[in-house]
Amino acid sequence: MVTIFPIYTRCAIGTMFLTGILLDKFRTVNLIPYFQLPLVVAFLLFSFGEGLFSALVGFVFLGLTSGAFATLPNAFWAAFFGTKHLRSIKEAAVAVMVQGSAIGPALTSFLLDFNLSLENQYVWISAFLLSRLF
Repeated sequence: MVTIFPIYTRCAIGTMFLTGILLDKFRTVNLIPYFQLPLVVAFLLFSFGEGLFSALVGFVFLGLTSGAFATLPNAFWAAFFGTKHLRSIKEAAVAVMVQGSAIGPALTSFLLDFNLSLENQYVWISAFLLSRLF
């Protein structure tokens, strides 16, 4: 399993560069709605996949989303809110992400206590992410 992490990192770094190129070509407004689609695939693979190969492919898709996340939101904030208050906007976004990072494990543990397996939670997360597209 440990050998998968460098592959994840390479995918994330490659996607950062690719996302930068795609931003120049297609603009933020056209890319931002779709950058979490690989995350949907990753969660579904983690939920239904069995074995190391499924984990590898899941981490590849997770790396695609991570790399895009390193680039797209920053371009989004600058494009839609300007650069004058970019630092304050990014700080507010980070505060929300930190709260989500605190709530997520507690919510997952709570749901596990009520016998909602992690695999089922992954399916629900995928459904939530897909619902945001439509």
